[in-house]
Amino acid sequence: MTELAKIRKGLAEYQGRNAAGKKPRFLFRGQRVVYPSIKPTFARVPTDETEAGQAYTVFRHAKRICQGLRGYTIDHLDGVAILQHYGWPTPLIDLTGTVDVAVFFALLDAKAGSEAVIYVIDTQALPEQALIVDHDFLTHTLDDGGLGCRWLRQDGFAVTTREWTAATEARGFDLLAAPFQAALEVHGFTVAAADRAESADVRSTAGDPVPAPLQNLLRLFCDEVFEGQLAPKLARIIQKMWTTHAE
Repeated sequence: MTELAKIRKGLAEYQGRNAAGKKPRFLFRGQRVVYPSIKPTFARVPTDETEAGQAYTVFRHAKRICQGLRGYTIDHLDGVAILQHYGWPTPLIDLTGTVDVAVFFALLDAKAGSEAVIYVIDTQALPEQALIVDHDFLTHTLDDGGLGCRWLRQDGFAVTTREWTAATEARGFDLLAAPFQAALEVHGFTVAAADRAESADVRSTAGDPVPAPLQNLLRLFCDEVFEGQLAPKLARIIQKMWTTHAE
C-alpha cells in the first residue's frame, strides 16, 4: 500500500485547479476506513417511521430554520449544509477543496498499520444526477465570528443527488455506486506511526458562532412541529450540538 507522503505529492497537482466559474474542479474526501459504499448521513437513520420522518422534515425546512441564525438570506441547500456540519442527518456527503483537510479526516482516530483512503472527485466527470453544493455563504458578519464557522475552516463542499428532496432517493444515494463512481479516483495508503495531519482540528467549535443558536432554533422547531415527541436519537444530536468538539 502507498505511503501518505506519496499520496500528498500526487494530490498536489489536483488542488487549486478550477472549473468554469472559478470553482474547484477537484474535490476531496478522506476516510480512515475503506467502506464498500459512501452514503449520506440520512441513509444511516433507521427506517423507523418516526425517526426517519422527523429527520427528513427538519432538513426539508432547513432554510426556514437556519435563516434564524442572523436573518441572512440563504439558499435551501445552504441551510441543509449547516445542519450537516453540526450533526443533523441530511442527504449530503461531505467533501473539501483542500487536500490537508481530507488528510485530517483520513487520519482521525486511525491506527498505525491500518488502511485509510482519500478520494478525488472530478466534478466535471460527475453525471447529471449529481449536485455539488458550495458552502460559500456567511451566516454572521466578520466581527460577529463569521469566519469561525466550521464549514469555512473545512473548506467545505458537498455532493448529493438532484432528487435529494425525495426521501427514497436521498437514502439510496451512494457515491461509490454507478453512475457516480466513474468520477472518483481512489488513493489508499497505509497509516504510519509518524503520519500527522497538517491542519488544525477543523472539527472544533471553539469560536464558532453557529452551534449554540442553531441548537436553540432546532429545539424550538422540533417542539413546535413534533409537539415534544422528538425521537430520542435526534434529541441527543441536538443536545450534543453545542458541546461536541468544543474547546
